[in-house]
Amino acid sequence: DDVRITRLPMPPGEAHLPPTYHTVWLFIHIGFGKVFLGAVLVAVGLSGVILLRRTGRGGDWFQRLPADDRLGELSYRCMALGFVFETLMLVAGAIWAQDAWGRYWDWDPLETWAFLTWLIVGISLHARLTFRLSPRLGSWLVVGVFVAAFLTFFGVPFVSQLPHQGAV
Repeated sequence: DDVRITRLPMPPGEAHLPPTYHTVWLFIHIGFGKVFLGAVLVAVGLSGVILLRRTGRGGDWFQRLPADDRLGELSYRCMALGFVFETLMLVAGAIWAQDAWGRYWDWDPLETWAFLTWLIVGISLHARLTFRLSPRLGSWLVVGVFVAAFLTFFGVPFVSQLPHQGAV
C-alpha cells in the first residue's frame, strides 16, 4: 500500500489572528450575543408550542404543558432577557470597535442589522404590553424576531465584505 502524507500549508495550532481580536471586549461582545440568541431560541421554542398546539400536532404531550397564557408570559420574559443582552452586546461591540478601528459605529451591514434586530425586539416587546396581544399573535412576533436574529447573525456576516465578514 502506498501511503502518502499530505502536509498542511500552515502548521497546526494557533492561527494568526489580527491584533483587533486580542481584546477582552471581543469575548464580552460575543458572549452577550450568544446569551441573546439563547434567550430568543427558548422564546421561539415556547412560542412554537403555542402555535403547534392549535394545529393538533403533538397530541397529549402539548396539552400537558402549561396554558398558552403562561407559556406566552415565559416567552415574553425570555425575549425581555434577550433584549437586555442584545443591548449589552451592542454596547460591548461599540467599545470593541472603538478600540479596534477607532470608531464606535460605522453602519457596516452586521452593525446595521444587529441594530434593526434590536429595534424589532423592542417593538415586539412594546406591542405585547401596549396592545395586550393574544399568546398566539405574540408567538408570531417571537418567530419574526427569531428569523431576524438568525439572519442577522448567521447570514449577514457571510455575505458582507466589511470587517464583520465571517466573524460568527
